[in-house]
Amino acid sequence: MRKVACLILILPNANPFLKLRGKEILVWLLEKVSLFKEIVLVCGKGMKKDLKKIVRNKKIKIVELERKRFSLIYAIKKGMKSLKKKYFFLVASNMPFVLEKTFRELMVRMEKNVSCICYFWSLKDFESLCAIYSKNF
Repeated sequence: MRKVACLILILPNANPFLKLRGKEILVWLLEKVSLFKEIVLVCGKGMKKDLKKIVRNKKIKIVELERKRFSLIYAIKKGMKSLKKKYFFLVASNMPFVLEKTFRELMVRMEKNVSCICYFWSLKDFESLCAIYSKNF
């Protein structure tokens, strides 16, 4: 996953500290995305201190939004500014069951100068928060 970074959005209604089988759901997700060399977490105002308690990998950058009101577009833009790579895998914090196989399938479909590759459930349904995007999109 050299060409692609990982951007994780901590959504306001999704509790990343909720435990599942003794581990926070965010920890489950971080284990899945550990194959990425660059990982950035974007969280709402006032969450960074608590996140640092469960995010033990010092290479993971935590970006805290200044605004109290959460905006998905603003959060993505703030996260993108912190990324060094041109492409990033976008995932929400409430998706601990996303599979490494999913990342790899999306990577295989990546072509030069592509803007977006989404995971499709069917021809009608796709997951925009489980996709690879270009910073130029």
